[in-house]
This record gives sequence, structure tokens and C-alpha cells, in this order.
Amino acid sequence: MLSLSIITQAQDWPIKNTNDTTVWLSCIDSSQIDVSICCLTVLDPVCGCDSVTYQNACIAQFYYGVSAYYAGSCVTAALQQYEINSMGVYPNPFQESIQIRGVVNEIQVYNLEGRRVAEAHFADQECTHQVDLNSLPQGIYLLQIDGHQVTRLVKN
Repeated sequence: MLSLSIITQAQDWPIKNTNDTTVWLSCIDSSQIDVSICCLTVLDPVCGCDSVTYQNACIAQFYYGVSAYYAGSCVTAALQQYEINSMGVYPNPFQESIQIRGVVNEIQVYNLEGRRVAEAHFADQECTHQVDLNSLPQGIYLLQIDGHQVTRLVKN
């Protein structure tokens, strides 16, 4: 079981912050990173000890190794806040199939002319899905996940 310290107030940070731009990144612990853990894409922002706003605590800890955070968005105005994408598509470029990491209901693959060339539906709540795209010719494709997220794919 990993232990994670939660910071309740911004002034408790164990980092140096000069003019809202310089931080010590010693709060990142790469041994906590475990991309096999399936973090849901629920928006429940946390501010990491690196002054970055993450989509939720699970993503901060297991995908980025953040060892301390507090609930809510970061208040550091000089650093741009962003939402982390917890989906992963690999390998890219691919030859025969792709793996999709994250809870996914359906995918569609489109060629650059906008024609749907492949689709898959997933009834289970597994964290990783393999999609066979061996029948597609070499080229560039667009992968749409759950009707909104689009990723560029390259088949070699």
C-alpha cells in the first residue's frame, strides 16, 4: 500500500516558489507511477506539489508520481492549469493492433477522408483493450474514443 500525504492548505507546501514560477520537483516519486492502474476520468481536480492541477488524485499519483496534493485547482496564477488526459493509445505508430488504456465504451477509426473504417464496442469495464487494425492499409487515421476524444494514429 502506498502512503500519500495530502496537503490541506497551499501555505503548507514543502517547496520553494519564487514569483510563482520556480518549484522544486522533489515531490515527484517515480516509484509511485503505475499505469496499469485504471484511473477513471472523473473531474475532481487536485493541486499537486509541483503546482500543476491534475484531473483527479488517482491520475496525479499513479500516472505522474505526485506524492502530495490538496483538493481543488492550483492557485498559482503564473502556471497554466491543464486537465490531464488519462487515456492512453499505444503503440503509435502501429503495425497490426493498438492498445487503449482507460475505461472506454466504444471507438471509431476514420480515414482522412472522413469515412469510418473500423469500430469496436466494449461492454466490460476493463482498463486495457486491444483493437486489431491489421486489415487497414498503411496511412494516417483518426481514432475517436467515446464520441468525443480524437487521437491521430499512424499505421506503418
